[in-house]
Amino acid sequence: MPEKRGEMKMLFEERISIIMPAYNAEKTITRAIDSIQRQTYKNWQLIIVNDGSKDATQEIIQKKCKEDSRIKGYLIENSGPAQARNYALEYAEGTWIAFCDADDWFTEEALETMIMSMNGDLCQLCACYYTSNCYNNDVVYWDKQKAIFQFLTNPEIGGYLWNKLFLRELIEEDKIRFEKNIFICEDLLFVIQYANKIHNCVVVPKKLYNYDTQPNGLTSSAFSMKKVTQLDALEKIVCILLNNNDRENLAVAKRILVKKAIFIRRDVTKAIQKGVLGKGTAEERYIKGKTRKICRQYVKEYILKTDFPIKFKGMMMLYCLV
Repeated sequence: MPEKRGEMKMLFEERISIIMPAYNAEKTITRAIDSIQRQTYKNWQLIIVNDGSKDATQEIIQKKCKEDSRIKGYLIENSGPAQARNYALEYAEGTWIAFCDADDWFTEEALETMIMSMNGDLCQLCACYYTSNCYNNDVVYWDKQKAIFQFLTNPEIGGYLWNKLFLRELIEEDKIRFEKNIFICEDLLFVIQYANKIHNCVVVPKKLYNYDTQPNGLTSSAFSMKKVTQLDALEKIVCILLNNNDRENLAVAKRILVKKAIFIRRDVTKAIQKGVLGKGTAEERYIKGKTRKICRQYVKEYILKTDFPIKFKGMMMLYCLV
């Protein structure tokens, strides 16, 4: 664990490095940057990594860098948000790490509220709500197991990056980085890897982050091979929890993995029917092979569970065979 950081008052003097990957974000990135410049907490560093944008994103970044020395911009070849975030982590100087997507924005008091909620050395992670304020106005504290459970199951908190504050020293201890070949749930994997190292997490019952709900190419309903990579992330999470002998969260993670495998296999059939995915292609064979392996691995366990929906049991048994 990192060394103690001293008195509580020192927290308010600690720098926060904010990481912002950007790709073709000319319509939204100004709002995102402005929200950081308006923060009531002034000791921050913004690291923007332009992931090979083809629009005016780079010009906007350059202009903002000239206006504010706390903003640093970098241009890389298009590699995806995981690589862009990894690149930015190498230039982070702050005690704390925050993440902000180029199409989202912080409330003005977000950074100050989160860092002031840290209870000295007691907490190594802070989370806030992002959809709405919590019905409870009290700050709460979770231990590692409770935090992981909430990140896996609570959509108001979730395993997202952008509503959390991470201790950089803890990230660097094990060089936690984003998996470059995982495009969905790569943020959840990062959060679980990090949460696995903490003692406590503080939760602020306020909405401090605004998430743009416009669908993008990966999170929308359209089928993409990149969506299959979430199974890789979930399998890694299962391994982490298995190694920790965290039975409660392991059961949750396995159930999520099984359901995702069933949904993806179902979506393959729909994609073939719509002509989006070719029948008999290498992609189809890969997806069927991966989902079949997962279903076979867990079918004996889930076929006997009374709280596992019958329709899922039927689909699971079918996908074990075909």
